[in-house]
Parts: sequence; structure tokens; C-alpha cells
Amino acid sequence: MKQFLIFSKQGSWHMRKSYLIGVGLLVLAGCQTLDTNPYKPGYKDLTAERDERGSYWKAKKMVTPSYPREAVRLSKNGCVQMVVSINAEGKVDGYQIKNSYPEDMFVGSMVNVIGKWDWAPAAHNTEKMPAVQDLYFEFKMEREGKEAKNVAEAKAACEKIVLS
Repeated sequence: MKQFLIFSKQGSWHMRKSYLIGVGLLVLAGCQTLDTNPYKPGYKDLTAERDERGSYWKAKKMVTPSYPREAVRLSKNGCVQMVVSINAEGKVDGYQIKNSYPEDMFVGSMVNVIGKWDWAPAAHNTEKMPAVQDLYFEFKMEREGKEAKNVAEAKAACEKIVLS
């Protein structure tokens, strides 16, 4: 077992043994993170293409992101535009945030679930070519009889993001 030195508030050093389970959890947590650079060698970059053929992968299983507590509290709608890299197995292995509205409010929710999505190759992607493509997701508050406070602003901002 490894031992770590921990500096206490009094200024003296104490020895503390680490437990393998703690180290194992840290290793597993590190394995669960996605690369924040989606542009990988050998991946077809489709981010500049605007037509339907530009998508080499279609979402097969989508995990719905949670609505952030802050967005609920403030009654906000929003959107996230990101670039994702999808490998030959249909898994996201990298991402980059391109834009979001309101600024970063919904980003964490998307990042938490995008690695859980499964992708199927489009009909013309018979070779399952890894690709980098855009992904856009809207967050709309839907409560019984209540609308978000920023419906018009969010709609305008998110339309601008889609067109950029």
C-alpha cells in the first residue's frame, strides 16, 4: 500500500495509508472522462458541411440531459452547440463546446450525458468511418401552465447559434 504525507493545520506532517479502493475509484473516474479535443487523426471532419449527407452517424440511444437546477430556479430555456467525435464503435470519444445560451448554463448537463449516447452509422457510412460532427441540443422548460421567463430571448439566441 502506498502512503501519503498530509500537512495538517498545525504545521506537522502525518502519515496516512491509502486504501486500494480509493485509488481504484480515482482510476475509474479518470477513465470516464471524455477528451475535450474532438479533432482526431483519421476522423472525417464534417463540421463545415451543412447538408444531411454531412452526418455520418445518427443518434441511436440518447440519454436526456438533466435540467440544471439554476435554470429551473431562474426559469430559463437555452441551448448547447457542440462538436463531437464518434469512433467506429459508435461512441463519443471527444467533444468541444462551440456555443451555448445562456452562457454555460446548460453545458454541464450535456457533457454529463453525451458519452452515454450510442450512435448508428448513417446508410452511406457503410465502413463505419469515425467522424467529427456538430450536435445541437435545446433545453425547453415545460411545466404545467408555465413558460420560461426567457422564451423570446432564448429562441432568438438559439436560432442565431444554429445559423452560425
